[in-house]
Amino acid sequence: MDWTDYCETSAEMARPTKTASELEQMILARVRDEMVCPTDLQVRVIPVGGRWDAFAEVIDKAKHPDCLARVVVIASELRSWYDLADLEGTNRQRRA
Repeated sequence: MDWTDYCETSAEMARPTKTASELEQMILARVRDEMVCPTDLQVRVIPVGGRWDAFAEVIDKAKHPDCLARVVVIASELRSWYDLADLEGTNRQRRA
C-alpha cells in the first residue's frame, strides 16, 4: 500500500448540497450582516451549465455597487462549498 490508498476519491469527497432557497437565505444573511445592501434585497439562485449562480433582484445597480459585488463574492465562496441540490429539478415556481 502507498499513501494514495489512504486518500479519498473525488466521489467520496462530494460537496454537500443545498437547495436554491437555502443558498438564497445564506447569501442574504451574510450581506445583511455586512450592512452593504438595502433591506429589501432579494437574491435568486439559478442553475447555470451544471453549477449554480446567484444574482440580486430589484436593485438599483448605480446606487448599490458594493452590494452587487458582495453578492458575487459570497456566491463564489458558497459555490466552492456547496452544490445545488436537485440541479435538474430546479425549474420551480418563484414566489411573487
